[in-house]
Amino acid sequence: MYRRQFLEYLSATRGYSSLTVEKYALCLRIMKQECRILRHCELHELDTMSVRSLLTSVTQQRQLCAKSSNLYLSVLKSYFDFLVRFGYTQRNNAAAVPQKKTSKLLPQFIPESVMNRVIDNELPMSSLSEARTRLCVLLLYHCGLRASELVNLKLSNIDIQNKRLKVIGKGNKERLLPFGAEVYDCICSYISFRAKKWFGSPLLFVADDGSEFTAQMLRSTIFKVFSKHVEKRLCHPHVLRHTFATHMLNHGASLVAIQVMLGHASLATTQIYTHVSTEHIVSQYNQAFKR
Repeated sequence: MYRRQFLEYLSATRGYSSLTVEKYALCLRIMKQECRILRHCELHELDTMSVRSLLTSVTQQRQLCAKSSNLYLSVLKSYFDFLVRFGYTQRNNAAAVPQKKTSKLLPQFIPESVMNRVIDNELPMSSLSEARTRLCVLLLYHCGLRASELVNLKLSNIDIQNKRLKVIGKGNKERLLPFGAEVYDCICSYISFRAKKWFGSPLLFVADDGSEFTAQMLRSTIFKVFSKHVEKRLCHPHVLRHTFATHMLNHGASLVAIQVMLGHASLATTQIYTHVSTEHIVSQYNQAFKR
């Protein structure tokens, strides 16, 4: 009950992306099923103790880590907030439930030497698919895009003359990103190949047959490019976003500039890259002074 209205609210009012709404929908569906088994009631009927029991059960049944368990709690808190806001219930019975403590994992990144080697030697532009692959890598690495932002880029978002890219990020927030000569050349080449196919899609990236270029296709593309050069855990589009931020910081960019380019709402989110940079410096020092 109220699930459909909640998901519509997230999409229409809060401006959540379709991927985020789908994630919320899945979490709600799982908790709803578990709630009916455990308590024989609906989610909105749970009291605080029942919320705790439900989350414990879901965590154990699905063997969730602390971070994933906290996601379910966050979804439930948002759901209760919605119910209270629109008068479907009296209070948020999930609000008092604390999140589990999680270890802060530093963002993983690909060494700059590897990125340069791949870009210089492994990414030709002699066909539509090759140009698309190269452009995907360059935009993720040079502009720090999220995977969802990249696959949803429109041709109209690109100002080729001024070398600017308009990106629609989380919460439908717009940001304007610059790009350099290397990205410029690749965009021109890719668009030239794309134009020969007469694709009618407004999206920048399309599959070879003109159909949607999906996030899954992007992940497969990035894995194929980097699997020969780095560990499998690093062969992911989001790792290139981390790599962009880390290399920018290592080359002297300010945290504020990186925050703006990544589209982070808070500077605190961006500050984790200072720890990555420090770890890199310590590692380099230890290699130089092994005694």
